[in-house]
Amino acid sequence: METTSEEKLHALGRTIRAIRRERDLSQEALAGNAGVHVNQVGRLERGTGDLYATTFLAIVDGLGVPLSEVARAYEARRHDGD
Repeated sequence: METTSEEKLHALGRTIRAIRRERDLSQEALAGNAGVHVNQVGRLERGTGDLYATTFLAIVDGLGVPLSEVARAYEARRHDGD
């Protein structure tokens, strides 16, 4: 079964939210760490909007985790449907 772009965005958002919570960060703290507006974090976590790669990478940096960890967690969530 092929995954739609919308489903991929939702899986990515759930991944970012899970990692943020594991690191005990609020959306506001993550936005501050990443240098982005808190609304961008919220939209990403909800999977409701595309974002620039630079914004995504800033959020990953703000989480304090390697991009590879986000990618592994994303793939696991995408295939598990969590």
